[in-house]
Amino acid sequence: MSTPRLTAAALLGMFLLPAPAPAQEPATLEFQFPALADRRGAIMLALYDSEAAYEKGDEKGGLAIRGIRLPLGAEPATPVIRLEGLAPGRYAAKMFHDLDGDGVLKFNSFGVPLEPYAFSNNAAATMGPAKWRAAAFTVAAPLTRQTIDLK
Repeated sequence: MSTPRLTAAALLGMFLLPAPAPAQEPATLEFQFPALADRRGAIMLALYDSEAAYEKGDEKGGLAIRGIRLPLGAEPATPVIRLEGLAPGRYAAKMFHDLDGDGVLKFNSFGVPLEPYAFSNNAAATMGPAKWRAAAFTVAAPLTRQTIDLK
């Protein structure tokens, strides 16, 4: 007689246990640059998945999870950087238009960029790069898209 009680208790316990979390579908992130007038060089982009890495920047050891160089030319009409296979979550990006194609953002003697630059969310730069809280956004499956204006 104790066997049916154990079986019933075991079955009841199975229904009370939390269900395993479903696997998250990988996401795709696109950055579009429709207002790009100059087609020289390339667009350089660094994508970060944490505030610590973003605020530090690659030059100080805060490594980006993805670094992209998009060479420019006459086509397509709107350049697009497409990043596939991202885990859904919070991200922020820094980017610039590398006009001379040397892979380095140029600055004047006062530290002001000489090549067009931008941050995700088109976050404003104030006395340095835009802060994480302004540039961070949520990436969700299947597709998240941002339109960026390099200035």
